[in-house]
Amino acid sequence: MILKSFEELIELAKTKGQRRIVVPNAHDPLVIGGLKLAVDEGLVKPILVGDADAIRPIVESEGLGLDRCEIVPVEGDERDRTMAAIAMIREGQAEILMKGKQSTGSLLKSVLDKEHGLRGKGGLTHMAVVQIPGYPKLVGFSDGGIILHPDLDQKRMIVSCAADFFRSLGYESPKIGLLAYYEGVNPKDPETSDWATIAQEAKEGAYGQARIAGPLAFDLCMSPKYCEIKGFDDGQGVAGDVDVVIAPYITACNATTKGLYLFAGATACGVVIGANAPIVMLSRADPPYSRLCSMALGIVSSSNQA
Repeated sequence: MILKSFEELIELAKTKGQRRIVVPNAHDPLVIGGLKLAVDEGLVKPILVGDADAIRPIVESEGLGLDRCEIVPVEGDERDRTMAAIAMIREGQAEILMKGKQSTGSLLKSVLDKEHGLRGKGGLTHMAVVQIPGYPKLVGFSDGGIILHPDLDQKRMIVSCAADFFRSLGYESPKIGLLAYYEGVNPKDPETSDWATIAQEAKEGAYGQARIAGPLAFDLCMSPKYCEIKGFDDGQGVAGDVDVVIAPYITACNATTKGLYLFAGATACGVVIGANAPIVMLSRADPPYSRLCSMALGIVSSSNQA
């Protein structure tokens, strides 16, 4: 299965059944606006955690309605509210965690709490999924939100998480491009040599059913035309047709995805993967529709993993 648009993703999420989503520090119009869209689509039942007096007027002004959500008052700071939301996940009162009005660092610190968090067996990484005008399908980008400068082992983890995640979306053998500034290996640049190592490991089956090629420049990841012009063929059908782009460090991924939606008309959504529950996490400025798509992404991936 290949997802061509966010509309397809949302329709697929509708078939999985409604999910309970808990949002700590929920006093944010963009957050509530996204939840309103998801409730309208029948995807989620929101549980809003935090200052009830601050949350209620936003619920009303954004059209969600007090009768379509649950507000759980929790005093204290944003970490107290986040830990309360995580406890609901751990106790089975909710299935999805969504970032509210708080910093990414604060959220992740709570998620990674060794005793009371949602830490999985491996590491955490962020997956952005982008709908780009002119590209024939949705494409993932990782990691643009968590690991600053991954070493080789962390790159292996990011690639493995990406492969697992796209298989959870229904992709039998996801095509993964390893992003660099060109397609050759420069002995002075570990960025290219690390990707060459991982690409070889993939051919030996280290990442399961997936096709992984790299290093690849961005044009060779995304454009069949540039692959033809440059006479490049990775032998696996990955170049020019990627499902996922893995960047060598956080700035490259973050800048690429934000550039696409700021200047190329793309739409993005995102989730944290590798935890014991889906975590919807976006930029603070992302609009409600992006939040709707992120929730749909979390629902589909978790449903197919179950």
